[in-house]
Amino acid sequence: MQRKDFKIGKKIAKKMLTIYLTVMLALLIVLFSVVIPAFLNVAKQSSNNLIQMIRDQYEATQKQVSAAVYNVIAMKELEGLLEKYASSPGKNTGAEIELYLSEVKSSSNLLFVMVELLPGETFGSIHHRGDQVTEFISENPQYKQLSETKSTYFSPIYTGDEGLYFKGLTETPVPFGYYSAYRNTYGVEYIVTVCYSAYSLLKTTGFAADMDLDAYYAFNKQGECIYATDTERIEEAEQVAAQIATDKILWEDGRYYFGVSIIDNGMKFVGEASWFTLLSALRFLIISVLALFIIPPLLFYLIAVPAQTRYLYPLKLLARNMSDFSIGSQPPSVIQTGDEIQEVSAVFNHMVEKTNEQASALVQGEQEKAVAMYKLLTLQLEPHFVYNTMNIINIMARENRGDDIIAINNALRRILRERLNTGQTIYDTVKKEVDTLKQYMIIMGYRYENKVVMDYDVQEELQEERIIKNILQPLVENAFYHGLTGDDGEIAGSISVLVYQVEDRIELEVSDDGKGFDSDTLAWLQSHEFRLNRPEQKGDIHIGLENIYGRLKHVYGHDFTMDVRSAKGYGSTIILSLPKLTLQKDPDDGI
Repeated sequence: MQRKDFKIGKKIAKKMLTIYLTVMLALLIVLFSVVIPAFLNVAKQSSNNLIQMIRDQYEATQKQVSAAVYNVIAMKELEGLLEKYASSPGKNTGAEIELYLSEVKSSSNLLFVMVELLPGETFGSIHHRGDQVTEFISENPQYKQLSETKSTYFSPIYTGDEGLYFKGLTETPVPFGYYSAYRNTYGVEYIVTVCYSAYSLLKTTGFAADMDLDAYYAFNKQGECIYATDTERIEEAEQVAAQIATDKILWEDGRYYFGVSIIDNGMKFVGEASWFTLLSALRFLIISVLALFIIPPLLFYLIAVPAQTRYLYPLKLLARNMSDFSIGSQPPSVIQTGDEIQEVSAVFNHMVEKTNEQASALVQGEQEKAVAMYKLLTLQLEPHFVYNTMNIINIMARENRGDDIIAINNALRRILRERLNTGQTIYDTVKKEVDTLKQYMIIMGYRYENKVVMDYDVQEELQEERIIKNILQPLVENAFYHGLTGDDGEIAGSISVLVYQVEDRIELEVSDDGKGFDSDTLAWLQSHEFRLNRPEQKGDIHIGLENIYGRLKHVYGHDFTMDVRSAKGYGSTIILSLPKLTLQKDPDDGI
């Protein structure tokens, strides 16, 4: 026998797999239909708040720089010097203009102030003056158009790739941008430009963008991208900026876009994030769920499968021993498990030994012939209910119902003990017979989920009267399998047991409300000593009633009656009428 070939193990594995898949499916449904959508909404709102915060940082910088520009414009002395230089250019006037511009720098973020007196004369502050920067700004097409558009211009932020340096700062290029405004005073046209350091701005907004955004893009009112954290996707961002409304979220090409703007100066900001970025906080949860798909089956295979092999193998071995049992065969060794399985195995082995001893006693003499015949008839009731009981224990073992297993095991031991006591006496009191029957009903109640209702009505004065033992349980078993079993195999109904006295005889009645016998079968039973199987019948052999009749005949001779009353569809009643045994005589003497 293969140790791993366990039907219960397969059922346990199948049931656990079903439960596991059901739980995981429910978890996935909740995760993808509730948790992820809810978290995605929260993440989108958080990303939208981030792009708004980035906009606020740019707006604050723009206000600071534009304020510096308008401070320059408001300087009357500078205005006068520009008019003077326009009418009569001179080095001294130019130097005075640059001194005034140097006084404008009021913040560490402001790097350089420049004034271009149209059509082309340029002056710059002394601090951090850079001729390369002046030339770079003057060549910008958007800057050149200010004299025509007569407006303002917020330039892109230059991060150092242009190789521009400001005098007096480190040799490393400083990220900077500039703001320019056109001015016409009494016919004197000029453009004021303020350069500012963008280092703090980029550091703050870059840190914010790294939290819940893949990238962000800033556009001035001319539609020019002034800064992008992902320069390779500027073109796509420009298209999105053209169609997205402020404070709106757009889903396009597998990405979420968040749009905000500054109403005063027409600047727009676009943030983008993939759903993977938005759900980054859920990565641990998603990984955990995936781990749950793998770890439990692995643990079950590594732990539960060897465990079930270890615990179920003794049950299968015991069932095989019972199935292979035949009179005269050598009793198998007791299965050593240290639990109820060992106890049942020991009881079964004892039963096998007793059975063999009783079978051997048949050859010892004619004086024991009647008792030996009775024992053989008793043994003819093969322990199917013992085998079936083991199946019940198997089922409960997989369900970890330890208390129920103990209850069934105790009932089985009591029944087997009473059956094996025929070597000492073939009689027992009515009370013990009924008690044994109740133990049997405990087992049957577990097996058929208490679908059969039992009723006992025993006359109190007969409790200690002796009758042939092992007689009530086979009658009730016969009612289960031949009376209450439906066409679909289901067993349900009610059985009543009555024990009462009529004159000097004990009457035993076992009734059921099952399917009953037809008149033809009833006539056959009564004319053939209750042999249910006819010669032409094939299939299962039913020996219950015939066995009972045979044992009664060997024990009581002709001093008993056995009657069956039944009607098709209205149940059956089996009535035994037995003589009362006198106390002066040993009940076993006449056998």
